[in-house]
Amino acid sequence: MNIENINSIGIEETFIYGKVKHEKQTIDGIEKGDLVYARKFGGTLISQEPMALERVKRAYPIDSKSKTSVLPERWFVINVADSTTEAFFSKKHYEEYLKEKGISGKMYDINRYHKQFKATGILPWFPGSIKIKLKE
Repeated sequence: MNIENINSIGIEETFIYGKVKHEKQTIDGIEKGDLVYARKFGGTLISQEPMALERVKRAYPIDSKSKTSVLPERWFVINVADSTTEAFFSKKHYEEYLKEKGISGKMYDINRYHKQFKATGILPWFPGSIKIKLKE
């Protein structure tokens, strides 16, 4: 997953989760009749044949001359405790997974907090003890 495309992020206990916004992407190597698919965990696949949509989702071409396609939005959950990552094309499945894991799903606008972090070195989800030490 490309960090530049993450626009919302949440952190709760050992979980980091968020949304990767849809993006326009120029994809070299596309030939007439090719189908472009977005992978859950980032990147694309090109195929002449339709693919099963379990791990990929069709990306829609918007300009065949410049070979530009729109990759769909997706959601991710990283569990740093066991180094597992889950990714979803369906917001419903993402929310069901969060509920199953007991995660609230509260997210923050990454651009707003990036500016705050650059200015203060502190983010709202840091534990209180760390905030105090960073302010000293």
